[in-house]
Amino acid sequence: MLADLRRTLWLALPGLVGLLTTTGLVAGFIGELDQADASKFVVFLQVELLAMGVGRLGLEQLVLSRASAMEHPRHLSYLTPLKLAVPLSVALAAMIGLVLGDVRGAALLLVVPLDLVSSVVAAFELGRKQYIVPIVLAWLNYPLFLVLLLLPIGPFHGTSLGNVVAVFVTTSVLRAALAGFLLVKHHTRIPDESIERLAIKDATGSGTVVVMQTITQRCDGVVLAAFAGRFGDVAVAHYLLSTRLLDASYAFSAIVGSLRQVAGSSDVATPVGRLRRAGPAAAWLGLWAVAGVAVAASARPDGWEAAPELALAVIGSALFVCTVRVTLHLLSESRLRPLIIRHAAYLGVFGMAAAAAIITHRPWMMLWSAIICGAASARSIGERRQNEPSAPLMNS
Repeated sequence: MLADLRRTLWLALPGLVGLLTTTGLVAGFIGELDQADASKFVVFLQVELLAMGVGRLGLEQLVLSRASAMEHPRHLSYLTPLKLAVPLSVALAAMIGLVLGDVRGAALLLVVPLDLVSSVVAAFELGRKQYIVPIVLAWLNYPLFLVLLLLPIGPFHGTSLGNVVAVFVTTSVLRAALAGFLLVKHHTRIPDESIERLAIKDATGSGTVVVMQTITQRCDGVVLAAFAGRFGDVAVAHYLLSTRLLDASYAFSAIVGSLRQVAGSSDVATPVGRLRRAGPAAAWLGLWAVAGVAVAASARPDGWEAAPELALAVIGSALFVCTVRVTLHLLSESRLRPLIIRHAAYLGVFGMAAAAAIITHRPWMMLWSAIICGAASARSIGERRQNEPSAPLMNS
């Protein structure tokens, strides 16, 4: 139990550093970017995750699942689907880069395939319980990025958007160098007579869900970039401050879900997986409320003006755990069709929220997507308990 907690903390802490770093950039207490350039950089991070997540086609989850289920994961080869995912991600990065323009568009072409390879290698090593590799790769992400960004002199000093992007590219190159070394080392040591090859068709069902989920969670960056003229700099900054909470919820849920999958459980860890009574649920909501207050207090003097957006983000972040629980439950029962239908509905909700944001010139309208989808998932959990009181949604 303590070992699981330590691993969760070691994997989650870099994400917390990322939350603090991106919040600091937008709020103005990290780096020397003005509000507009800081927002452009965070949008760059959002669309990078979008291109990587869609281009990956669920390969990360497939590799993790297969490696954790195999008796001898060292026989697993995932080069074939990786060779398809990398050029697909580059094509997506090129298309999104055209929308972004400037230095961010060029950087996308480099960091998207590099980070894709790093994430898949990390998933494989996590699946075969080599925890040190994903932990090291995680700490070479935002923690290293923050250290380089805070250097008082040199090419990485965060005085311009180009410099900050260069820092991020540098960390991606370092992670990919380590991941590439491990990738080559693993595949050159697989015995030919016992090799088990993954095919991209193996990820068709779950991969579709992952792609739809990624679009729902990350496509707001494309909306902000494509319709930048319809949103003011202050409105975008307030929205991006609030989405720091949603990103933290997404990242934490992904880490915990991955660790539980390696451990052979379909549920998410305590206390996230045991929100069955009002007490724990209130505590979980309170945790995100405290995080929201902290983000508002950290911002510039006008940070409290983002309070309405942060309030919506707190609710959406707390409810996201319900979406995770329903998704993991349906996956554990191999019920892909209803899961795909559910995520198609989530995607439709995001589309309507994005349209409302564009029409009204208010980016915070997109926050309603997380709230509506989370509330629908919570209702699904409640209905299932009422219909099957003796069969809880997930094992504790």
